[in-house]
Amino acid sequence: MRFGKRKHRDGSRDAVKRHLENHLGAVTSLSTIEVAGKATIDLHEHRDAPGTGQTTLVTNGLASFAREHAFAGEEGLAQELVMVLRTEYVTEAMLDFFARVADLYTSQHGLLDWGVPLKLGSPVPGSDDLSFLYPTPAAVFEESFQFVEQPNALTVFCLLVPLRDEEVDAVVRLGIEGFDEEMGRLDPDIGDLRRPGIPFRTG
Repeated sequence: MRFGKRKHRDGSRDAVKRHLENHLGAVTSLSTIEVAGKATIDLHEHRDAPGTGQTTLVTNGLASFAREHAFAGEEGLAQELVMVLRTEYVTEAMLDFFARVADLYTSQHGLLDWGVPLKLGSPVPGSDDLSFLYPTPAAVFEESFQFVEQPNALTVFCLLVPLRDEEVDAVVRLGIEGFDEEMGRLDPDIGDLRRPGIPFRTG
């Protein structure tokens, strides 16, 4: 992925807020956190989205931050982060974890690459062994959810899927495209942090 060097005029935060409400319904909980020691972003919590018993956590402001600090891609391409969880796992510890992930994202000054797992220092809260996050397009939602397009600003939603060590091994073995095909075929409940291992094909 190529990164732009110039800053982009940006009005995406209001557009992202409207987009989330249009697709996920009214926000259940909204909090504001400080990132990079000097900027603020919003964390949205949408209950029963995309389905009953699920909760979507999503940032609003990371894309604007990327454009303001010149690490957006060409034509203002930037990302917001999304996690989809069973509602029972949305605890204070999980919200703190998601906020830390957002803060770390700002410190790397680069967009996440699809299909490159991120190693965590400890398991995702609520799990025993899900120690990676897998960045991928937010295909658990309808296609119209997955991006917000404005003049000089394209915001895409990056879904972070918790994985365990052997599932990350499958990314290496199958390749990103093969892994994503298997995820689509098997359709695991990615929001269940106590789920069994995913039975990827071995051949």
